[in-house]
Amino acid sequence: MTSEQEHLVNVYGCVTAVIVLLVLLRNVYHALRVSFQACVGSHKRGIDTGVNFSDSNASAYVSQFRSKEFPYTLVICQTENPSDELYDWTDPERSHEHYNVTMDAKEILGEVRQGVFDTIKHWPPAHKQSMEEIKERWKEKGLVKKMGREARKAGSVWHL
Repeated sequence: MTSEQEHLVNVYGCVTAVIVLLVLLRNVYHALRVSFQACVGSHKRGIDTGVNFSDSNASAYVSQFRSKEFPYTLVICQTENPSDELYDWTDPERSHEHYNVTMDAKEILGEVRQGVFDTIKHWPPAHKQSMEEIKERWKEKGLVKKMGREARKAGSVWHL
């Protein structure tokens, strides 16, 4: 091999080594960047508009299924204390519970395991409820056992 050929082989070798090194560094940088974003996150904080969700006209996400046999979508999740405000549709003749498929599944199968259907719970803010509704809900959950004079005598008054 002549000295010119040796020089050309050395130049090609160095250029190839530099290209491989650059590709390797690029891959390592990309892997580190993705790992860092996965650990720290890259979510940019939104701007607070000052409008509460309960005061807006937005509807909540309710798992639904469209069927050609029903005029409205079928609700495929368990609901607890549902509010008509959560749905983006209304049927003037029937309630939303009429379109709830989970009730039919319980009737047909007898027992439905926990976790088969999604569960939606709704707790409207206090300013949208009357005091009587709040007290009634607390009674249902067993939080208020005595009310009025009985509670004052027993010393177990809940102040709302």
